Amino acid sequence: MTGGVDLAEILVHARRAYGDLQNPDYGFFVDPPRDRSCFDWLWALLGVRTDPEDADAETPALPPWCVAIDQLRSFLRAEDWTGPDDVSYAYTLTTPRPGGGTWLLWLSGVGPFALLIYVPPDRELAERAHVRTGPWPGNPPEAARVFAILRDAGVTLLRAADVEATVAEFRPWHGEVPASVFTVLFSEDELPWRHANF
Repeated sequence: MTGGVDLAEILVHARRAYGDLQNPDYGFFVDPPRDRSCFDWLWALLGVRTDPEDADAETPALPPWCVAIDQLRSFLRAEDWTGPDDVSYAYTLTTPRPGGGTWLLWLSGVGPFALLIYVPPDRELAERAHVRTGPWPGNPPEAARVFAILRDAGVTLLRAADVEATVAEFRPWHGEVPASVFTVLFSEDELPWRHANF
């Protein structure tokens, strides 16, 4: 799914994850898999060391984003840069080919939402115009695979306008209000195009 999501849908997921939005509980967020495969991470989380082929109905299903990251790692270099104040899994994805750009990906731990930015090879900073929700003219060769993997994982790619919207009722732990949808779904940091280089 791509771009344009109703704020009410985001709030449903936010209330399910945080509980009271005036006094959010961040305890739902689980440490990310980092550079391990998703299966290794899940088994470590569950305290079980077994072959994923042996999983039965009692074993929780892997989160869709987890499989997506393993698939993206099959053709892109993935560096996890999830921060301590994040409620998402953040990755820098680079192509092994020379002159390729960089993908910045945030997969929300709150709900099935993602923010995807493609920074061309001639740029060092992420810009608002680099937010991607689907193919665009002149996109890099790996773009179709990236979008297909995220779509198949059931992730909704958000537009810049979606993550810039404010959520008046959300009170983050640091007290800075109004909070943006980016803060609710991804990180306590500012919007990527307001501060980030990679």
